[in-house]
Order: sequence, then C-alpha cells, then structure tokens
Amino acid sequence: MPSTDAYCNSGGPGFITYVKDPSLEGDATGTLTLDFSQPLSGLGFGLALNTFDFLSPGFSVELFNPTLTSIGMFPTDTALLVSFTEGQITFSSPLVGEAVINFNSNAGRFPFDNLTFTSVPEPATMLLISSGLLRLAGLRSKFKKQIYIIRLEDGKVGLSKLCLFCLFSFQTFKC
Repeated sequence: MPSTDAYCNSGGPGFITYVKDPSLEGDATGTLTLDFSQPLSGLGFGLALNTFDFLSPGFSVELFNPTLTSIGMFPTDTALLVSFTEGQITFSSPLVGEAVINFNSNAGRFPFDNLTFTSVPEPATMLLISSGLLRLAGLRSKFKKQIYIIRLEDGKVGLSKLCLFCLFSFQTFKC
C-alpha cells in the first residue's frame, strides 16, 4: 500500500547523522516507491523513523532492475537517537530501475533525505559523445596532413610543403 502522505521540503528531526531538514517526510504505515527515469548504477539515502526504539530492521529496501525484476531485499537496522531512529543504505551495481521502501510497523512517520545516485548515460548520449570524439580525432589527423603549393619564384617553378598542424614549418623544393 502506498504511503498515505509524503511532503517535500518538510520538517523532521532537524539535523541528525543521515537526515537533515528540509526532507521528504511522510506516513510510515505504507511504502515509498522511487521510480527512476533512467537506470542507476549507484544509489544511497538516509532515512529516519519517528520512534524511541532501536529497530531491526528499521526499514527494508527492495531493488528492481530496469525491467522491474527484483534484484533483492535489503533490510536495514536503525540506530536510536533522541526521538528518532535512523539508518543509511548505499548500493552499487547492478543497474537499478526502481526502489521500494517498506517501513517497520513500530514507526509513525519518516523523514527521507540525502538521496545520492549515479546514473548510467543513455545510449543516445553515449553515441553523441563517441561521434564527437571520433570527429575530433579526424580533425587532428586532417591537420597533420601536408599541403603542397606550386609557386613561381624568380622565374622558376617551386614546390612548397606546408604542414597545417605546425604552421611554422615550411620547406621549399626547387624543380
């Protein structure tokens, strides 16, 4: 069941280890689902729960790959602070498309903060970067080519060699 309420830029526990106000804050009686528009190779966040108890687990995170096949369930214990218990999760590879957070039933509310992630560039971006690098390599080799100039000097025909990569090297060949 989805959380019945969740508010961005809301108040919570103030400044604690993994969560700092403002944060995403809501009712912990449901689940919080994070859908990502592109796959992630890394994910991390802090979560606090409004309770005076140490919770084991405080929350569980089920991660799904981009085709929404479960990668696994990751239970996370929380440490007791003054009026909140909190925990942190970090995950890297394989690719994540969605994360579903289930809260311990002993918690009333949750603040969620410090979401960090590493996105995987989409194929079009990779193609654009690759083609730009290839074009730069092509321009470099183009500038390394030499140009021969035929010229007339003092009634004689001459051939000059010009290197565009280093504009100061000229060589003249007499015919």
